[in-house]
Amino acid sequence: MRSASKLLTDREMERVNQAVAQAEARTGARIVPVLATVSGRYEWAEDMVGLWAAAVGLALTWAFLLVAPVGREWANEGKVYTLGLLPILVVVVCGFVVGALLATQVSFLRRLFVSRRKFAESVRQSAQQIFQESTVYWANEPHRALIVLYVSLYEKHAEIACDASLESRFANLAGSLDGLIFPGVRENRPADGLCDAVSRIAEALPAAETNRDLAPAEAPHQSTCLRVIG
Repeated sequence: MRSASKLLTDREMERVNQAVAQAEARTGARIVPVLATVSGRYEWAEDMVGLWAAAVGLALTWAFLLVAPVGREWANEGKVYTLGLLPILVVVVCGFVVGALLATQVSFLRRLFVSRRKFAESVRQSAQQIFQESTVYWANEPHRALIVLYVSLYEKHAEIACDASLESRFANLAGSLDGLIFPGVRENRPADGLCDAVSRIAEALPAAETNRDLAPAEAPHQSTCLRVIG
């Protein structure tokens, strides 16, 4: 899985920033795009991979030891097996540790044990956290709408976080965000989907000329920048 910091080239980042600046000029809202590598830790999934690795190791060890029961000679070599449960315990512990460590490095293994609902929940929580942080950061614009477009690559899910009074405006867009953004990511043209999503957000908002609450004349303009996490 590619990290968020390596997904976009400098030119593509500038293109997204320009799309955001144009959307902000049209609506007067502050739009904060965020691209994250992953939104959740998913320790449970890592433990499950370790558990399955331990179970497989146990099964293989038990199958091997069946030919050498405790206290009886090995049929092929004439040796007596005397180690008891020690090999089984070692295999189970080592299998769990190796499996859990492997899951931290191989994202596909964690995905096997995490539901899409859990993925969506993690992305939603991260988007809300970024929204709260951005609310504090942009506190000098109290009358300007703030919308966070949060995209998480590992979960392949995107969320819009905004004030409760604006959520109804994005009700139709929220369900189509993933289909708008991630086909471009898979086809190595991520900027296309991000720019389209920003444009759709702008279309859901009223124009700046007709909504003075969203864009007060005295609100200072600050530079726009795509935020990358991970």
